[in-house]
Amino acid sequence: FARKYPILLPFMASAAYVLSEWIRTQFWFGVPWSRLALGQLTDLPALSVLSASLFGTYFVTFLIVAVSFLLAQAAFLGKFKLRPILAVSLALINLAIGTVVYFLPQEAHETLKVAVVQGNISSREKWEEESPRSSYEVHMDLTLEAAREGADLIVWSETAMLSLSTAQKNEMESLCREYETNLIFGYLDYPEGQPRNILRLISANGELSETVYVKQHLVPFGEYVPMRKLVM
Repeated sequence: FARKYPILLPFMASAAYVLSEWIRTQFWFGVPWSRLALGQLTDLPALSVLSASLFGTYFVTFLIVAVSFLLAQAAFLGKFKLRPILAVSLALINLAIGTVVYFLPQEAHETLKVAVVQGNISSREKWEEESPRSSYEVHMDLTLEAAREGADLIVWSETAMLSLSTAQKNEMESLCREYETNLIFGYLDYPEGQPRNILRLISANGELSETVYVKQHLVPFGEYVPMRKLVM
């Protein structure tokens, strides 16, 4: 089929690549990394980000593969008429969609000042019990700084804490209450001996929410060992 209609090959390859990206996010081995769209954030959102807001990130992946394949096919086959035109047209269509969305009038919404806290601490220090400065202390210092600058919502990095003690809980609640800010933080929990990667919220009134989010898709070999009983 590809030999009979070679002009369709770039689009078939793009669809196959999009399918492979989707498969890589599924099942026990799935991780969302190394997807093409994730590397396309630029200072010009109209180039990629805004089209993704309408059609999803897989649309961006499809465009990247299709345009690249068309140009490579043109160079390999020595046919520089239709294929380069198609490649440029796809890029311009994406740019046009992004530009239109960018200049559409936006409804006025209430805004929040959000701070994202990522403690600069190595993984080795984070997991050592006798580390000179714990990940919790680093995150609390940065959280206090963000709260003083008026952040309405502060979000910690994933599993910033290895556990949650009563003293830590009380300190975080006191900070949120004093500065009237909301804090989303994560830590590890071990019900029945099985680790859980969870997120919780402390509201601006200093109350810890009873709602607990448990990470559903753990990173294989990073957060757990697949088929542990079989391989170990």
